[in-house]
Amino acid sequence: MMTRLPKSNCLLTGKGHRLRRAVDFLAMLFHRTTRCKGCGQLRGTSAIPLPNGTRLHYCERCRGEVSKFYADPLQLEELRGILETIPVNREKVWQLPWGTTRDQVLDLVSPQRAEMFRSSQSPTLMGYDAIMGARTVRITFIFPNGELDEVHFEPVDTALLDARPLFNNRYGRPSSERSFPGLLDNNERHTAWKAEGYEVELSQNDNGGMGFSFRRPHA
Repeated sequence: MMTRLPKSNCLLTGKGHRLRRAVDFLAMLFHRTTRCKGCGQLRGTSAIPLPNGTRLHYCERCRGEVSKFYADPLQLEELRGILETIPVNREKVWQLPWGTTRDQVLDLVSPQRAEMFRSSQSPTLMGYDAIMGARTVRITFIFPNGELDEVHFEPVDTALLDARPLFNNRYGRPSSERSFPGLLDNNERHTAWKAEGYEVELSQNDNGGMGFSFRRPHA
C-alpha cells in the first residue's frame, strides 16, 4: 500500500509520434537511453535527483506530474513525530481494540468518521486521510477475516528514501526482510519487526514511496 507515482498519459498519437516511440524503444533495447520511470513508454530525458544522490529519469510530461512528489520530501524527524502520535500496544491500535469488527468500529468512532468509513465499498478495507504533523497521511483499516488485523499508514504525495534506520532504532533488529521487483524496475522492500504484542512492517520502493503497518501477531 505504498504511495504510487501518478500515471501519465504519455501515449501520443499520430504517425510521427508512433515513429518516435519506435525509435525510443529500439534505443532502450540497445541500452542507449533510459525509459521513463513514470510511464515506461517514452525516453527518460529529464533526470530528477533524489536526496540519496540517485537520479531518476522521466519524460517531459511525467516530470511535471511527479515533481510535487519530490519537491518536499518527508524527513526522518517528521516521520518520527508521526510515529509518536500513533497509540499502539498489544490490546489496541489507534484507540481501537484488535479483533474489532467493522460494525463495532463504526460504533466506536465519531459520527463524522463513521460516515467516512461507510463510503468504503470493500468488505475488508476502510479508511480516511488525516493530517498528522504537517503531512497528509492515508490511514487504512484492514479486516482480512472480518476482524481488525492491521492498520496501514501512508504519507501522501511525498517521498522518503529509507526509513529503516528510524524503525531499527525504535524496534531493534528486523525479524524479516524481503525484496522483489515491481513495475518499471521499481523494486520494493518489506522489512518487519516484532514489538511487544504486535508487529510492524515497513514498505518502501526505489522511487521513495513508503508506508508502514501495525498488525496483530501472526501465528
